[in-house]
Amino acid sequence: MWIKTAVTFLFFAALTVPAGAYGPAVADGGLPGEFLSYFSVSPRSQAMGGTSAAASEGVYGSFHNPSLMAGVGKHRLGAMFTPLLGGGTCGILSYSYPFSLSHAAGLGLASYNSAYAVKRNAWGGYEGEFNERKTVLVMSASHRAGEKTRIGESVKVVIQEMDGYSDTAVGLDAGADFSPSEKVRLALFVQNIIPPALRLKNRTDTFPLNISIGGRVLPYGERLVLASDFGLWDPAGQSTFRWALGGEFKVTGGLYARAGLNYKNLSCGLGIETDIFGFSYALRYSDAGLMHSVGTTYMFSMLPSAREIEIARRERLLKEKEKAFEEWKKERRKLFTRGLQERYSQLEEEIKQARLKSDRLESLIEAARMINRGDYEAAEKALGRILQASPDDKDASVMLGIVEDELRRDFSFGRMTRFYNDGQYREAAHEATKAPSSHPQYLQARILLQLSLARIDILEENFESAVRHLEEILEAEPDNSAALSLLRRALRLMEITR
Repeated sequence: MWIKTAVTFLFFAALTVPAGAYGPAVADGGLPGEFLSYFSVSPRSQAMGGTSAAASEGVYGSFHNPSLMAGVGKHRLGAMFTPLLGGGTCGILSYSYPFSLSHAAGLGLASYNSAYAVKRNAWGGYEGEFNERKTVLVMSASHRAGEKTRIGESVKVVIQEMDGYSDTAVGLDAGADFSPSEKVRLALFVQNIIPPALRLKNRTDTFPLNISIGGRVLPYGERLVLASDFGLWDPAGQSTFRWALGGEFKVTGGLYARAGLNYKNLSCGLGIETDIFGFSYALRYSDAGLMHSVGTTYMFSMLPSAREIEIARRERLLKEKEKAFEEWKKERRKLFTRGLQERYSQLEEEIKQARLKSDRLESLIEAARMINRGDYEAAEKALGRILQASPDDKDASVMLGIVEDELRRDFSFGRMTRFYNDGQYREAAHEATKAPSSHPQYLQARILLQLSLARIDILEENFESAVRHLEEILEAEPDNSAALSLLRRALRLMEITR
């Protein structure tokens, strides 16, 4: 309850507390290219004080850390609009494309239009109006460099137009993030590694190098998000230190409240999120006045990932083999039935002669069934009763010898199978490790061992480990239906819990 109270207080404080104390520390009028960092932040990050290096949505990663796009698993399309002070506008359209769970690409388009200003000659005469237009195209790539690390790069093309003059420049950004646990993420974003340089008339603006370090913490899971950014802007020039702090609280269902502050303003906002659609609103308050931003995100999946394609291929091959097996089984059943009928006619007379031995045969058959099920202790008792009544019964003696040999072995395939079927996976795994390599059922024991370990991992929500065990089975036996079914389940659960 105290967490909800604290976040609500911070949210409403952003609407009521004066923001004068958060003005820029250096009156520099803004650095070249600063619009890319101040206006292109998503409404969610804007509401959280502008924290974006570690907390921005993946679809906007092209602008504020391309490494955040990898691992999302869904196609995302984002759009954002911000009316600027004085009548200007800012619009963003961004798209992220997941090639697989480890690789993604992104494409972003940003448009900035300033308000119109009056153009006058040297004598103060009116010569019309003009405005400044900037268009930025960003192409990004992101991929995993390990289980906990992602890296990404962005190439941006910047076009600036003003009063009949225009120029185009190219720049390069890069980012990385590291997640030591599911609740903590650390990120580094370096902007303008290759700086764009725009020249209009007789002046050139070169974008400065900017370095941001960010962090995101989930102290209570998805219920509460805390984020921060600390950056050094233009270290070779004016060297400005900038900071941002923010938080997001899940009020109920898909409704989120957000608030934050940074070196120049206070902010707050609301968000609505579903499995396929998101809407965000942000309000920023500074000495210059109020600024509003709205944005939407649409999540969909047009193309499967590489792993999904491979699973679909294996399922298709398995279905073809199952169909062929069913046809073969149907034909064999016909032949078996015909042969059984012929054999039944031949045995009918023999059965009449063997009626006196029926009790013995039934006991032997029941003992054989127990042996096939691996129930050697019960089979030993049944065969003992037969030998007690007929000490010279050779068949019972031979079967009893087999049972005693099996009982003397450390490894029992039947016992292992019973453990697995009864859901005692740890016991089944322990029994499977006893199987000697010379045992005729050694391969089946190794497969059952991996299946047991995978089920234990799924129960403990260790889905990545479960996937590794199941993939090891499929390398040895690609058509193992139990492993394929369990792999699909593990992948679905892993995607849900991300």
